[in-house]
Amino acid sequence: MRTLQLTIFAVFISTSLANAGTIVLSGDGNIGDFINGSAGAPVLAGNSTFYSNLLGTGTNVVIEGPTVGAYTSDEYEAEAAIAAYYTGLGDTVVQVAAGSVTAATLTGANLFISDLNDTGFPGAEVSAISSLLSGGGTALFEGEFTPYDAGADALINAALSALGSTMSLNQDEQDCGFQTATGSQIGSTPLDAGISAFGYGCVSTVTGGTAVFSTMGGAAFMAEQTTTTATPEPSTVVLTLGGGFLMMIGRRRCGIKR
Repeated sequence: MRTLQLTIFAVFISTSLANAGTIVLSGDGNIGDFINGSAGAPVLAGNSTFYSNLLGTGTNVVIEGPTVGAYTSDEYEAEAAIAAYYTGLGDTVVQVAAGSVTAATLTGANLFISDLNDTGFPGAEVSAISSLLSGGGTALFEGEFTPYDAGADALINAALSALGSTMSLNQDEQDCGFQTATGSQIGSTPLDAGISAFGYGCVSTVTGGTAVFSTMGGAAFMAEQTTTTATPEPSTVVLTLGGGFLMMIGRRRCGIKR
């Protein structure tokens, strides 16, 4: 009779998905103006609701604004309106210059907004945004209709590609003037929750992702896409000893730093 029976009950290495992040792409950089009526836009509650939905339960926002002096005052007023809205809700808002984002900039951030980055996205910035997304954060890229700034739109498309997104700005021009999206123009994503009217004007349409808002012709001018990152977990060995005594031992795989 055996005095000790050692049976390997199960040996497995599991892989889990890190928290999914969300990339949002807008073909209009002035949607923030509809929060407070800046740049002559009408005030629409749906735009405020959108930014609330965008942040969700988070409390920390980083906004990358356009280069000072490169655009009309509309762009800066839209950025200021967004920052003031979040600050008014008690959230922490940090505003930074285009192309200056680092890992330290996004540490602790839940939401990153890039409004018409006309200087490009350096490798360090793309890496920082990727880490934000891997941690379950959200990144909103705001472009414009192409005659306004085709260069910024192209830079946004390049950044999206580097982040592994299949979304892109089509670099066209539709629905110029102040417009209000209603009915079928409003999607059914979590970002649309509670919105019956959303202000926009003169947009580039978007390819890829899931439509959030669409033009009067039915083409998406804002879309969202979920990202995930596979993260291996330590191997776990379950052993059965003798008369049903169980021992679970977590072993560190050789050569892996933690």
